[in-house]
Amino acid sequence: MVRSRQEKLDLLRRVPLFAGIAEEALASLAAELRVLDVKRRDEIFHRADEGRDLYVVVEGSLKAMTTSREGDDVVFEVMGPGDVFGECAMMDDLGRTQTVRAIDSARLLAIDRRDLFTLMREQPEVALRLLGALSARVRNLCRFFEDVHFLNLPERLAKKLVDLAKRFGRRRPDGIRIDLVLSQEEWGDLVGATRESVNKQLKSWAEAGLVRRSGRHLIVEKPLELEALAREI
Repeated sequence: MVRSRQEKLDLLRRVPLFAGIAEEALASLAAELRVLDVKRRDEIFHRADEGRDLYVVVEGSLKAMTTSREGDDVVFEVMGPGDVFGECAMMDDLGRTQTVRAIDSARLLAIDRRDLFTLMREQPEVALRLLGALSARVRNLCRFFEDVHFLNLPERLAKKLVDLAKRFGRRRPDGIRIDLVLSQEEWGDLVGATRESVNKQLKSWAEAGLVRRSGRHLIVEKPLELEALAREI
């Protein structure tokens, strides 16, 4: 458990959003922030919840999602170390736009907007970086909806595997292992498809030697060929 201000300051230094920020300013922020250790499947907040905190991922992975009235999930984004979330509700106070749930155990920094606004006034670079993160999120959402509407399942899945292999991959002699523990249903949620359809496609690629399952992980055995499939889109 992280308790001391120095430990919190050390965590802040690892966050790209605060890279190069004056030590005194970071120390003041560290004194106020909260460190949260969450377990797999813990819900950080739910869509439409009130929220004043910005969250920064220090360790682990989480997913931003929404659920239909019928109980179907759509995952818009997977977040890992260095990513921030919760900025919309923090800025406009209109409630959370998505539900965020931990994929595996994770460590987060929770920063109250009053403290963050103070830092942004003193260090405008932080505000610019936060705007950049928000812009990237909007672009990713646009790509997600374009992919769902205009690409078929193999194309969507190839793009997603390439992206996750780059962000969460660990290179091994037999390929790149994607270090995300996802259920079969969650893989479907990531590309807007049914579990059965995704499993059928993964089985086809496994037979072709492109990917394979290793326990609860996926290993991309031929990353260059999978990237070629994604580039053809």
